[in-house]
Amino acid sequence: GTIGTAAWAHYLVEFGTQWELDSRDAPKDWPTGYIGINTKGPNEKPPLDYKTEVFELNPKLQAKAFALSQKVELSESKESTAWRKHYPYAPANQPPQVTRCDTLAGNTWFSGTRLSERAEVWTKLLTDNKGVYCTTQQEDNSTYEALLRASREGLVDINRLAVVRAGSDFDRPYPGYSEVDNLLKYADQGGFVPALENLYRTGNPLVQAILKNWSAWEKGVPEA
Repeated sequence: GTIGTAAWAHYLVEFGTQWELDSRDAPKDWPTGYIGINTKGPNEKPPLDYKTEVFELNPKLQAKAFALSQKVELSESKESTAWRKHYPYAPANQPPQVTRCDTLAGNTWFSGTRLSERAEVWTKLLTDNKGVYCTTQQEDNSTYEALLRASREGLVDINRLAVVRAGSDFDRPYPGYSEVDNLLKYADQGGFVPALENLYRTGNPLVQAILKNWSAWEKGVPEA
């Protein structure tokens, strides 16, 4: 995607629940210092002992949410439009659009090519190659776990949870741009205002569909 892209997630993946060595101390054939807990190398899927490492959302709800919002016109700022044009490939250099791909949670705000490539690998590992990493945040797996516990008590229905994320900055720099500056000067990309606006534009069609036709949604995602 690009700055402002809005993505409905199928999988919520936790990035922080890993073992970590300082990358300078890791074996030379490891791309980073991260490996799954109780594994022997970075490409081995760990046992999911914590039970919060990966969650799968309702695919019928995701598909319906995407169908309702996929043609929504998304916003850009002057700065984000100029920034995306630095990238020599699509979809990074194209206008934002609504899409479907997965989101990665972690308390550490990471940036840079190597860690972002690790995020791609980690997402595939935990979803058995079904997930596609494209956005990051800090809270979704924790929020899901809290709602899951409420669901077990009959307080909410976890199958009614949909997650949409909009990109406010790139996770890795364009060719020739500094990895450090990509993190420290993230605000220069001009993505926060359009990303916030695009969350509303993308999520609102689903909200309106449910509110205006509750009889069809009351028992779950309608077929039509």
